[in-house]
Amino acid sequence: MAGGLGLADSHILVNGTVIATDTEHRGVSAAVRSGRFAFALCGGTYTFVGRTPQWNSGTPCPTTGPVALAALPIDRPPYAVTIVCPMR
Repeated sequence: MAGGLGLADSHILVNGTVIATDTEHRGVSAAVRSGRFAFALCGGTYTFVGRTPQWNSGTPCPTTGPVALAALPIDRPPYAVTIVCPMR
């Protein structure tokens, strides 16, 4: 899984963290560098939350999901998720 974290209407890619949480409330986090992050996730349903110090002092950005991911064959490109933090 790959994705991006950015500020709305500005096309600014930011640093921070993203947490993917499954339906059993198990979370996995990834560092975001220059707006890019990646996870190795099993098939399932996830909710994604991003945080960046550039948006509202690190308060979580609005949640993305739930997103249902099917298990993919190794030769298929990964899923992509984009998390957008609205500018205030």
